[in-house]
Amino acid sequence: MIQFTQQQFFSFSDFLTALSLVVLAWGTTDPRYQFRTKIIPSLFSCMPSFSFRKLTFYVIAFVGFCILSLEMDQAVLGNSRLINHYAGEIIRGVLACTLLAFFIRWIYCSFIRPAVFSEKNSFNFLEAIKVAISRSSDSELMAAAEETEKSISQIIAYASSATDKLKNNQSPLNVELHAQKILVAITDKRFCEKIVESAPEFLVSIFTNIKNQTCARAFLPFAHNILIAAIGNPYSFLFRETELDDAGWINPVTPVCSAMFANYSVVEITENLIITDNSYLQFNPKQWQAYCRIVTKGPCKATFQQFFWMNHMF
Repeated sequence: MIQFTQQQFFSFSDFLTALSLVVLAWGTTDPRYQFRTKIIPSLFSCMPSFSFRKLTFYVIAFVGFCILSLEMDQAVLGNSRLINHYAGEIIRGVLACTLLAFFIRWIYCSFIRPAVFSEKNSFNFLEAIKVAISRSSDSELMAAAEETEKSISQIIAYASSATDKLKNNQSPLNVELHAQKILVAITDKRFCEKIVESAPEFLVSIFTNIKNQTCARAFLPFAHNILIAAIGNPYSFLFRETELDDAGWINPVTPVCSAMFANYSVVEITENLIITDNSYLQFNPKQWQAYCRIVTKGPCKATFQQFFWMNHMF
């Protein structure tokens, strides 16, 4: 019987141990972690829809097959094996480094520096938001809002570029079309209600970035749903940021109201004060008070009066 005295580096049992750690990382159920892993940029620019999660699966399968082949080559053929000991150890080292590199990238993009919206993950970013909205889980919607807020400037920039190209009869890039679809997706009423409830930073970021952008008109349904959700939630920023009566609009104690209502161009373009449906019929006195407080101050007053007289001329 042939005895093998050489110590193996990265054997099949070591691979199974590493695989168990990868499976543990893959199966973590935290919504924020799951969202971040879904939007890790693809390594192939020509295949942005080929997610990093899929690539990791195929790499793990390839490494496992190669390790198992080396083990079988050594166990069956012995000293007559096709790959000598030193070449086999080099191959094992390369396979181990490959698996380690993917695991490090997985951890880096999940915890150290989460990915933002770009050409390499635009499709997966859009799909991750759609999944979160379709499931309507509070934790998933919250995670989607927090992670999208970090990329809102890039999303708005790409969407504006798409709008400009369409006006000039040019074909927008896929990343620009995906950005436009994201702006449409976030107008979902359930998503807006969750933003008002738990993610006011999202509103500050989005209304700060839409100034002087050609895609600003696309935010009209979003602004309308945000206003309705804020009025319907007694703990929203409309009821918390009451210091504006004394401090004015542009003040650090009223960040959301300042972002939404302090800039005339934002108020005029998005028409974020105009309620065009019958939602106002269900307002109670406290809700009417909150609504009247914002439409009677600063640029909101002028915009509201202009809209009223343009649509109620006899």
